[in-house]
Order: sequence, then C-alpha cells, then structure tokens
Amino acid sequence: METVERAEHMLIDTLGAFQHGNETKLLSESHGKLLIEGWLNALDGNLNLAVVRNSLRDLRDELKKPSPNSSVMHGLLVSLANQAHEAARTADTADIWAARLEELSVALYNFSRNV
Repeated sequence: METVERAEHMLIDTLGAFQHGNETKLLSESHGKLLIEGWLNALDGNLNLAVVRNSLRDLRDELKKPSPNSSVMHGLLVSLANQAHEAARTADTADIWAARLEELSVALYNFSRNV
C-alpha cells in the first residue's frame, strides 16, 4: 500500500476513534499507542512529513514512560493539531481531505484539553 493510501486510511481510522457525535471522545492509552504506531508506519519514508513523525515519536516516547508528563503530552498534541491545521490549509488534495485534516486538527486540540 502506498504512503498516501496508508495515510488516508489512518486519517479515517483516527477520526473514527476520536469522534463521538459532535464531541471528541477520550481514547485509552493502548488505543492511542496503536494509532501513533499506525501513523508512524503510514508516514514512513515521507520526507515532507518529518516534523509530524518527530512529534508522533516524541508523543509515543512520552507515553512509554512510567509517569508520562501531561504538560509535555498536551504540548505535543497541540503541536500535532497545528500541523494538521496547516496541512489542511495548504492541501493540494481534494477538498474532502482538507476538511478531514481540519477535523483531525480540531479533534487533537480538543483531546489535548483533557490530558
């Protein structure tokens, strides 16, 4: 499966995991770790998304700690939300993907407020 197809699949899976009607739902730690690993695999080899991969790795590493720092996780989630927003704003893709990236941005930001 190509990187773009994997990323599209992960975007749909992630939005489904975060959304509960019009609200952002909390994810279990194990579900969050699976999503992060899925994103890292989907983005592997895409040099344009190195910043996103680095943020995801930092978040994964923080979650692996015995006592993850909530303010570090909050900052990483906000950073990822901003990156998704920027990707939506500058997307060369169909409007549906730009809209989904913006949905992801909002979901990540909302989720960050609960960390």
